[in-house]
Amino acid sequence: MKSWKKFCVTTLGTLSILGTTVFAATGIVNAPSGLVLRQEASTSATPLATVPDKTEVNILEENGEWYKVTYNNQEGYLFKEYVNANETEEPETPATEEPTEEPVQEPETSTTTETPIEGVQNVQTKSQVKVYAIPVITSTVINEIQANVEVTIEKQITNWSYISAGEIKGWVRTYGIQNPVQEPTQEQPIEQPETPETEEPVEEPTQEPEEPETPNEPADNTSSSETPLTDIKGFVAVDYANVRKEASTSSEIVTTLTRDTSFEVLAETAEWYKIRYTSPDEVVYEGYMSKELVTTRNN
Repeated sequence: MKSWKKFCVTTLGTLSILGTTVFAATGIVNAPSGLVLRQEASTSATPLATVPDKTEVNILEENGEWYKVTYNNQEGYLFKEYVNANETEEPETPATEEPTEEPVQEPETSTTTETPIEGVQNVQTKSQVKVYAIPVITSTVINEIQANVEVTIEKQITNWSYISAGEIKGWVRTYGIQNPVQEPTQEQPIEQPETPETEEPVEEPTQEPEEPETPNEPADNTSSSETPLTDIKGFVAVDYANVRKEASTSSEIVTTLTRDTSFEVLAETAEWYKIRYTSPDEVVYEGYMSKELVTTRNN
């Protein structure tokens, strides 16, 4: 009888340990321009609301790159990269008799895989970039590097790159730097523009090879007429999208926006939206963004 009682207590203790789960009860939104709450776990799903930066939400479940949350009595999905989850662990049920001899297994902590860099990669900054102590958007900014400065990539993690530029070392967002710098040759100095032909014009490519992380934009559409729009709000539907000075893939880049950043839609052509974006520090940017990279809704 005593042997049977000991077996039951050990079994109950084991089941109690196996039933312990780690879950995210709450999370804090980390998006300076706000984060779009969507009806489904997709960038093409209907926007329900814009959750302000630093807002606490209740996390119900994890769905791939999305969290299902509740905000203002609404259930919807937020892009997981911009939500800092506060993880809590359910307390274990204490054994009422003899403790089980089986050790408690600690939950595995997910890690981000570093991508090794073969050899030295020299790149240039596309614009002024912030240098962080660790690859987290809320970490301490330890320095800043101006545009067109040559830096060296030592390693990469997802959308972050660890760089060095003189005495400056730290983490920067990968989209803020360009492809490797081409070494100069005797025949053609570095960055020397070619003299345009005086006869037939050279056909511009429809893809931008220097920006592999940005989805392909449509062909130039500068000749299309614009149709004014009112009370239309737009959202970036991809990881990174360029705002250009003109409705053309060869036009100058005004700024680059990240997924779910919201902005005002002013007009449209066949394949472009004319937009106005106000940054958290009150800088106003106006330009054009490909329709393929945008979702919209009425204000």
